[in-house]
Amino acid sequence: MKKSIGSVAMLSLLSVACHKMNFTPAGGDLYKASEGVPVVDARPIDLGLRKTGVCSNQESISSCLKCEPPLVTPPPPRLATKAEKLAKIMAASCPIPNKSYPNGYVSPTPEQVKSRLYACTEELYPETVMGMHQAATIGSLLDDNNPAMRNLLFSGLWYQPPYSDDYELYFGLTGAEAAYTFCMGQPLNPGPLVTTEYSKAVYGDYDGWLRSPAAQARWNAAQLQRKQLQSCLNKPASAPVAVVPPPVPGVVCDYKSYEGTFNADALSEISSDLQQGYKIAMETDLTCSLISVMPSASAYRGKVKIAAYRCQ
Repeated sequence: MKKSIGSVAMLSLLSVACHKMNFTPAGGDLYKASEGVPVVDARPIDLGLRKTGVCSNQESISSCLKCEPPLVTPPPPRLATKAEKLAKIMAASCPIPNKSYPNGYVSPTPEQVKSRLYACTEELYPETVMGMHQAATIGSLLDDNNPAMRNLLFSGLWYQPPYSDDYELYFGLTGAEAAYTFCMGQPLNPGPLVTTEYSKAVYGDYDGWLRSPAAQARWNAAQLQRKQLQSCLNKPASAPVAVVPPPVPGVVCDYKSYEGTFNADALSEISSDLQQGYKIAMETDLTCSLISVMPSASAYRGKVKIAAYRCQ
């Protein structure tokens, strides 16, 4: 009886082995039921559309985010060294009382004095070589701790040779003209600079002055200083040399964007951008907002656009 049962079991196993068995996986799409071989899923994987580049100022990279590099204001045009000296001397000299000033005279501020020389760049009003006496006079006028020279030239009579000569031959205008121009806001006489030497020659030995090459050289040098000052003094703010350039972007900014399904790749993009210091905007069909913290995996659904930029 036992032998008979064993024989039947063996025959049953052989019968099963002789027939091809069909398995259907739970998903139904990894194996072909009839052949048992893998099948590649043909559905497309959404990798998202990515873009990168350099963005210009105020360029929109999403509906709620513009590229805004920090602006740098260029410094105002640099005054010539001689113009700086003239502005400093007159800013300190205009407050000195003088009987020639009108009633109710109010001294201009140092900035108002300086503003008359804004167009005087080194090219238009260059530095010139001074003699020893002239250098000592200008140095005394610039001395913050000793007003004696400024009082001498600007508290009474403006003509105080040889010190007033040193002043006018260096700056290109007389002390009187400086007081009217800088302290009272009057225009500078458009004519030549009449030097002390020339005035004496006109009323004395004019022919001798004409025969003196040294006198002629001093005259020509004085007129050059005069023309240089006239070329830039009291120029209006619209003059090309006086215009302060507008603010400009001080750094370069790069942008990047991702357009696709809000999935693990999108979250990875946001995480990377946050770590690298990007300013980020998240845009959907309905909303657009800036994000500064990592959103949850369920914060958005469907298609999104992630736009970001940073400036370095």
